[in-house]
Order: sequence, then structure tokens, then C-alpha cells
Amino acid sequence: MGFARRSVSSWATQNLSPWAGGQIPVSEPVSNRAGYKLLEALQTFAIRLREGDCALDLGAAPGAWTTLLRRRGLRVTAVAPAPLYPWLDLDQEVVHEPTRAEDYLMRCQTTFDLIVNDMMVDPQDSARLMVEYAQHLRPEGIAIMTLKLREHNRSKRMDHSFRLLRKAYKIIQVRQLVSNKQEVTLFLRRHAS
Repeated sequence: MGFARRSVSSWATQNLSPWAGGQIPVSEPVSNRAGYKLLEALQTFAIRLREGDCALDLGAAPGAWTTLLRRRGLRVTAVAPAPLYPWLDLDQEVVHEPTRAEDYLMRCQTTFDLIVNDMMVDPQDSARLMVEYAQHLRPEGIAIMTLKLREHNRSKRMDHSFRLLRKAYKIIQVRQLVSNKQEVTLFLRRHAS
């Protein structure tokens, strides 16, 4: 059966890994488990980041994803009410917006090449927020996000989140990575305007 013909429900079920929480070989130092998730996502989805691009990190604190994006030469706007790692405060290519992602949306005036989101919120709320932020992502820009699936009905919650995300994005890939626990990571591309 071709990819386009698969039902959304079976797609969700097929992307839940039986080995989540295992070990992946990493040669780059990371500060926490979140960092492993981004490294694994970049590798698994074969994402090549471009030096000089502008990234938005939603729910950035304490800054593992921002740190990894900076190592790859991206300029980062890190949105989180909590403080970031001290080295990020010293980095002139990091702008820390000490607020919630919902509040920053109202005053955001920048267009980004990449949006990343590892926020600890309900999957549907995270998906809705990503759809709203799509207006600040260049057409054909990419996004990497996690959906937290701690509640019952994980497949149902994923399917609903996928439907919401499809309003603004093409879902390129969904995977429960080794570094994920009760969550999946998505690789998205914004629809062309």
C-alpha cells in the first residue's frame, strides 16, 4: 500500500517505536536528553541546516536545542520564560525572549528559516501554536517539533495533531526516536504561499 493511501491512524501507530529510550551513538557533547533528540532528528530526517539561517526555538529553556543550532551557525531567537544556559546569554547571535511562546506570537515580526519546538504542552495545543507560527516561517521553511503523548489515546491525539498541522505544513516524517520517551518527533515543511 502506498504512503498516500495509508490511513492516518495506521501511520500514527507505525511511528511509535518499541525501542524508545535506548542508546544512540553520539560524538557531540550535549547538555541534556533534549539535545540528543535534536541530534537524532537531524540525522534520522537527513536535515542539513544552513549556516547564517534564522531559527526560532519555542520553549527553549534551558537551551540544549539553541546550543546545537548555534554550533551549526544559525542565529537563534530562543523563546522561554525560564533562563537559558549562561553561555547563551553571552552569545550575540542568540536573542532570548523571556516569555511564553503564546505571548511572543503577538509581537513577533521576524520571518524564520527554521522553527523548533520541544515544549511540554498538550500535543493539540502545540500543534495549534505551530500552525499560528507558520506565518513567521518562510514559505517552504522547515520545522522540527515533538508531540508529548503522556495521556491515554496516544494514536488518537497524534492523529488530531496531524490534522491540525496539515493546515499549514506538509508532514515530511514522524518518528518516535530512540531519545524520545512518551513523545514523537516530526519533520515539517511549510506549505508554499
